[in-house]
Amino acid sequence: FLWGKRNYSKNIINGRSIRDDLIEMSLPDIAEDGNVVPLKFKINSDMTEKDYPKKVHILVLDNPFPEVAIYNFSPYNGEAEVSFRLRMRVSSEVIVIAEMINETVGLKKQYVEVMLGACS
Repeated sequence: FLWGKRNYSKNIINGRSIRDDLIEMSLPDIAEDGNVVPLKFKINSDMTEKDYPKKVHILVLDNPFPEVAIYNFSPYNGEAEVSFRLRMRVSSEVIVIAEMINETVGLKKQYVEVMLGACS
């Protein structure tokens, strides 16, 4: 595997089918302060033994360490929804990738313009 900055999402997806409309994401287009960028995501699944996200990866490609979070879920969670604040060094694309139990994946991405960077 090549873990270069732009290969993170390719290596996680690894040729698997991508499901459309699996991920709902709320993220600002412009962040005044890169230290506290609000992100909320929800995975649209039944949360049953055959349909739940095993892992959800949060990537900020232009950060020194692009993978900023990994969330693990099980059917016992009831829902796969998380809200948190992430740090961004500079303006960058933010990517949410959900790895489902049935080996499909969901992907949602959005570019965020950062006015005052963090992670320097």
